Amino acid sequence: MLVNYHTPRHVYIVCGNTDLRKGIDTLTILIADNFGLNLYDDSLFLFCGWRNDRFKALYWDGEGFILLYKRFDNGRLTWPRNSEEVRALDSQQLNLLLKGLNPYHSQKFIVPKKVDKFYDFLDTILNPSGKLKKAIGYAKKFRTRLKKIYEIGELPLANNPVEQAIRPATLVRKNSLFATTIAGAKANAIWYSLIQTAIDVSKYLNYIFSLLEQRKEVDVEAYLPWNSEAKESCAVAN
Repeated sequence: MLVNYHTPRHVYIVCGNTDLRKGIDTLTILIADNFGLNLYDDSLFLFCGWRNDRFKALYWDGEGFILLYKRFDNGRLTWPRNSEEVRALDSQQLNLLLKGLNPYHSQKFIVPKKVDKFYDFLDTILNPSGKLKKAIGYAKKFRTRLKKIYEIGELPLANNPVEQAIRPATLVRKNSLFATTIAGAKANAIWYSLIQTAIDVSKYLNYIFSLLEQRKEVDVEAYLPWNSEAKESCAVAN
């Protein structure tokens, strides 16, 4: 089975906490007995335990059950914990879930109310002074920029995944003295972007180096991760 969560006709999320030590047999009994759903109807079932950085997926591929286990190196899931039930997910909700957002409550509708409430509170503070005055002024100055966050509901509220992505490079910063220049910073930015865009980093680098060894005269587009030949050569293994 290709790891594409959008392929099955039905996708269900099992809310609450599921013991991820459970295997195929126990999880199938859980679905059949507790929720009465058809396990063989091209359906994918998602389970999450107490830790929000990992989940399991159960799927019948026509020959047998497949149990997938995924752990995120960066980021966490926003898993519905308020009830013990199964809910269906559409494609957009599934994308929100896998991006760490609540699949049932887009921040596009939640954040504005909280932001407006925050600024209403700031208006109640009369005659602030010192650092508090400076902080309030800063917040009001960038209110327009803050609104950009909830104009796109899928936009992450934190840049932690990006910081984690460049962490390996920052750990060797003493050996990267060229990055202290403007040209070096631009080169680093390009490098980080390519690494994060590549489908499989190791395969992508091998692909680039192989072209270098062969001294092929190709357009720069042929080296970029979204090139059709590069994508095919650097696909993530099933």
